[in-house]
Amino acid sequence: MSVFHKVLVALRGAPDEAEYLALARELCPENGEIRAIHAIDIPRFGIFSQDEIRGHERLIRRVADRIEESFRSSFDRLRPDSRSFSGVLVEGRPHEEILREAESWNADLILTGGARHKGLEATALGSEAIALVEHSRRPVFVAADAHRPKILVAPVNFGDLSARGVAMAADLAAAWNCPLELVHVSTGSWPLYPEFDAEDWWDTAYAGTGGEPALAEAARQKLAELAENLRAERGLDVQTKLLGGAVPGYAIAEHVDTLDEPLVVMGSLGRALTRGAHLGETARRFLRSSSRPLLTFKTEAWKPRILDHPRREDFFRREFTVED
Repeated sequence: MSVFHKVLVALRGAPDEAEYLALARELCPENGEIRAIHAIDIPRFGIFSQDEIRGHERLIRRVADRIEESFRSSFDRLRPDSRSFSGVLVEGRPHEEILREAESWNADLILTGGARHKGLEATALGSEAIALVEHSRRPVFVAADAHRPKILVAPVNFGDLSARGVAMAADLAAAWNCPLELVHVSTGSWPLYPEFDAEDWWDTAYAGTGGEPALAEAARQKLAELAENLRAERGLDVQTKLLGGAVPGYAIAEHVDTLDEPLVVMGSLGRALTRGAHLGETARRFLRSSSRPLLTFKTEAWKPRILDHPRREDFFRREFTVED
């Protein structure tokens, strides 16, 4: 059964938006809720007079009318269905409005498109996807193409965060009846694993092993044990892969680029205070290096600060359901 009862789909008026709604249906259980959102980002800079304000508002409403018509057409392709469908059209910066809606609607997952080439930051769309992943405290699924994955990939470093990722990937693999691959990058160095405190380090597979070969063998045994437990408890087709490399994010990206339609499920710490470190370096490096889909989530303690300032009350917002 899916863990995502309420899925928020960030759409941009592209021809493939119905495909993303169909993917959301794959992620959402029967009797779940799917909400599509489009942020209309038409700047108000230089608009001061009442006539200019009214003209801007008319433009926003005309754009919203066209997008709502497109949304309803996409919804109709998915019906009849036991899930409920709704749409929201808002004025503002896309990633900020999507995050606000995810919080107010209490979404379990945000589904968004991504760039169709390596390096999400290379396009405006990619920049918005990066911002969503970086600032959201809710799971975010970034997919360049709205296809159901053929294999789930869960990077493992044997910490609590990667355990959550494995559990989430296992749920999806069971729901979609596809294999699950557990991947570990053996770097042989504790400082490259910031998830562990000094005292926690001694409870991991790496402590006291005394060198790179021993680290790799310890990790291989841990992976095999974890895979066997998942096979026995969940009846899943579980594979393991041990990679070498000093930088896990790049090593994982290089590996998944060889797979056929994978989905990587990866946690990120969300602890740092400086920009660029909210996401976690492994997830960030993966996004910069691969166009493959990524489902990422933060630690339970993560609290985004981007929404400290409320949206302007005079900004446009329209909500509707398919029953309207």
